[in-house]
Amino acid sequence: FAGNGEPTAAPEFPQAIAGAVALRDELAPNSKIAVLSNGTRADRPEVHDALMMVDDNILKLDTVDPAFIQLLDQPVGPYDVEHQIETFASFDGHVIIQTIFLTGEYQGKPIDNTGEEYVAPWLAVLERIRPQEATIYTVARETPVAGLAKAAPEALDAIAARVRALGIPCQVSY
Repeated sequence: FAGNGEPTAAPEFPQAIAGAVALRDELAPNSKIAVLSNGTRADRPEVHDALMMVDDNILKLDTVDPAFIQLLDQPVGPYDVEHQIETFASFDGHVIIQTIFLTGEYQGKPIDNTGEEYVAPWLAVLERIRPQEATIYTVARETPVAGLAKAAPEALDAIAARVRALGIPCQVSY
C-alpha cells in the first residue's frame, strides 16, 4: 500500500488492511503485505492497529531536524517531530524506518542531510525507535524541484555502517 498520496488517509484504511490480510492468509500465505506511510496518522489507534497487522510497516523519517523537515517535506499542518518519534517507537520494533539522504540546493538554501549535524541525531532516534530495519536511499529520478541531487554512495555506505553498528539491519538503495 503506497503511491501518490498517503495510504493511511483513506477512510477505510483499517478495513482495507484487514481484508488484504484475510485474502493473503487464504490465497497466498507466504506473501507479504507492506505499507509505506509518512506516519502522520500512525498515532490513531485504528491506523496503528492496522499497521501492526502488516508484515512490513514502513514509516518515513527523512530527518529529525524540524527546520529541514519544513524545507524538504513541507508538511501540511502542524508536524511534531518528537510526537512522530514516540509514535514510531510505540510499534515496539514492528517498523521499518525509511530515510532519504540527498544534497543540493532548494529555495536558495543548501541541502545536505548526510553530514554529522543530521546523521548523529537521526541515529540517536533510531536507537530510541529500535526498528526491525532501516532503509536508506537517495533520489533515483528527476526530483519535483530543480537543484536536488543524489547523496554519494560512499556517504550512504558510511551511514549504513553506523546503523548496523547499532544492531539494526540496514538496506541501502543508490
